[in-house]
Amino acid sequence: MEKTRRNGKRKKKRFIEEKEEDKKRRERRDRGLKDGNGNGNGSGMSSFGSRIVKSTLKNVNGLPYNPITLEYDHGTDGGRLEYSDNLIKFKGAKRMLDLWKKTNGHWNPITGELAKQIAEPIPPVKPKE
Repeated sequence: MEKTRRNGKRKKKRFIEEKEEDKKRRERRDRGLKDGNGNGNGSGMSSFGSRIVKSTLKNVNGLPYNPITLEYDHGTDGGRLEYSDNLIKFKGAKRMLDLWKKTNGHWNPITGELAKQIAEPIPPVKPKE
Protein backbone atom coordinates (compact mmCIF):
# COMPACT_ATOMS: atom_id res chain seq x y z
CA MET A 1 0.00 0.00 0.00
CA GLU A 2 2.78 2.40 0.98
CA LYS A 3 4.78 1.49 -2.11
CA THR A 4 1.80 2.15 -4.39
CA ARG A 5 1.29 5.57 -2.82
CA ARG A 6 5.00 6.45 -3.24
CA ASN A 7 4.92 5.34 -6.90
CA GLY A 8 1.85 7.50 -7.48
CA LYS A 9 3.64 10.51 -5.95
CA ARG A 10 6.70 9.87 -8.15
CA LYS A 11 4.57 9.66 -11.27
CA LYS A 12 2.79 12.88 -10.37
CA LYS A 13 6.12 14.60 -9.70
CA ARG A 14 7.55 13.40 -13.06
CA PHE A 15 4.39 14.55 -14.84
CA ILE A 16 4.66 18.03 -13.32
CA GLU A 17 8.37 18.25 -14.22
CA GLU A 18 7.64 17.25 -17.81
CA LYS A 19 4.91 19.87 -18.10
CA GLU A 20 7.32 22.54 -16.80
CA GLU A 21 9.97 21.47 -19.32
CA ASP A 22 7.41 21.64 -22.13
CA LYS A 23 6.39 25.12 -21.00
CA LYS A 24 10.01 26.31 -21.00
CA ARG A 25 10.58 24.77 -24.43
CA ARG A 26 7.49 26.53 -25.83
CA GLU A 27 8.60 29.85 -24.34
CA ARG A 28 12.04 29.50 -25.96
CA ARG A 29 10.38 28.66 -29.28
CA ASP A 30 7.99 31.60 -29.03
CA ARG A 31 10.86 33.98 -28.28
CA GLY A 32 12.53 32.77 -31.49
CA LEU A 33 9.33 33.30 -33.47
CA LYS A 34 8.98 36.92 -32.37
CA ASP A 35 11.72 38.03 -34.75
CA GLY A 36 9.64 36.61 -37.62
CA ASN A 37 11.70 33.70 -38.85
CA GLY A 38 11.31 30.89 -36.36
CA ASN A 39 14.93 30.26 -35.58
CA GLY A 40 15.93 33.36 -33.68
CA ASN A 41 18.87 34.38 -35.86
CA GLY A 42 17.20 37.22 -37.76
CA SER A 43 18.20 35.92 -41.20
CA GLY A 44 14.70 35.05 -42.46
CA MET A 45 15.88 31.56 -43.40
CA SER A 46 16.21 28.35 -41.52
CA SER A 47 19.37 26.37 -42.02
CA PHE A 48 19.86 22.65 -41.74
CA GLY A 49 23.59 22.18 -41.37
CA SER A 50 25.02 24.30 -44.16
CA ARG A 51 21.97 23.79 -46.39
CA ILE A 52 19.36 26.53 -46.52
CA VAL A 53 15.81 25.25 -46.46
CA LYS A 54 13.76 26.93 -49.19
CA SER A 55 10.37 26.43 -47.59
CA THR A 56 11.03 28.91 -44.78
CA LEU A 57 11.15 31.86 -47.19
CA LYS A 58 7.87 33.66 -47.70
CA ASN A 59 5.78 32.63 -50.71
CA VAL A 60 8.23 29.91 -51.75
CA ASN A 61 7.34 26.25 -51.56
CA GLY A 62 9.79 23.52 -50.61
CA LEU A 63 8.90 21.34 -53.57
CA PRO A 64 11.15 20.84 -56.60
CA TYR A 65 8.36 21.97 -58.91
CA ASN A 66 6.05 24.95 -59.26
CA PRO A 67 2.53 23.90 -58.21
CA ILE A 68 0.93 26.72 -60.22
CA THR A 69 2.62 26.18 -63.59
CA LEU A 70 3.34 22.47 -62.89
CA GLU A 71 6.89 22.82 -64.22
CA TYR A 72 9.87 21.12 -62.60
CA ASP A 73 12.72 23.20 -61.17
CA HIS A 74 15.85 23.46 -63.27
CA GLY A 75 18.08 22.00 -60.56
CA THR A 76 19.09 18.50 -59.54
CA ASP A 77 16.05 18.07 -57.29
CA GLY A 78 13.70 18.96 -60.15
CA GLY A 79 15.49 16.53 -62.47
CA ARG A 80 15.25 13.72 -59.93
CA LEU A 81 11.54 14.36 -59.38
CA GLU A 82 10.88 14.45 -63.13
CA TYR A 83 12.78 11.17 -63.57
CA SER A 84 10.84 9.58 -60.72
CA ASP A 85 7.51 10.68 -62.22
CA ASN A 86 8.49 9.47 -65.70
CA LEU A 87 9.65 6.12 -64.28
CA ILE A 88 6.24 5.60 -62.65
CA LYS A 89 4.52 6.41 -65.95
CA PHE A 90 6.87 4.03 -67.81
CA LYS A 91 6.16 1.17 -65.39
CA GLY A 92 2.42 1.73 -65.79
CA ALA A 93 2.69 1.72 -69.60
CA LYS A 94 4.88 -1.41 -69.51
CA ARG A 95 2.34 -3.18 -67.29
CA MET A 96 -0.49 -2.14 -69.61
CA LEU A 97 1.41 -3.58 -72.60
CA ASP A 98 2.21 -6.85 -70.79
CA LEU A 99 -1.42 -7.31 -69.72
CA TRP A 100 -2.63 -6.50 -73.23
CA LYS A 101 -0.30 -9.11 -74.74
CA LYS A 102 -1.37 -11.79 -72.23
CA THR A 103 -5.12 -11.24 -72.38
CA ASN A 104 -6.43 -10.70 -75.89
CA GLY A 105 -3.91 -12.38 -78.20
CA HIS A 106 -3.93 -9.39 -80.59
CA TRP A 107 -7.55 -10.06 -81.60
CA ASN A 108 -10.69 -8.15 -80.77
CA PRO A 109 -12.91 -10.80 -79.15
CA ILE A 110 -16.17 -9.06 -80.14
CA THR A 111 -15.56 -8.38 -83.85
CA GLY A 112 -12.84 -10.97 -84.51
CA GLU A 113 -10.67 -8.37 -86.21
CA LEU A 114 -7.03 -7.67 -85.50
CA ALA A 115 -6.81 -5.39 -82.46
CA LYS A 116 -5.11 -2.03 -82.42
CA GLN A 117 -1.42 -2.42 -81.56
CA ILE A 118 0.04 -0.75 -78.45
CA ALA A 119 3.42 0.92 -78.83
CA GLU A 120 6.33 -0.25 -76.68
CA PRO A 121 7.01 2.39 -73.98
CA ILE A 122 10.38 4.15 -73.96
CA PRO A 123 12.20 4.08 -70.59
CA PRO A 124 13.07 7.50 -69.11
CA VAL A 125 16.65 8.77 -69.11
CA LYS A 126 18.23 9.09 -65.68
CA PRO A 127 19.39 12.67 -64.97
CA LYS A 128 23.03 13.49 -64.36
CA GLU A 129 23.86 14.36 -60.76
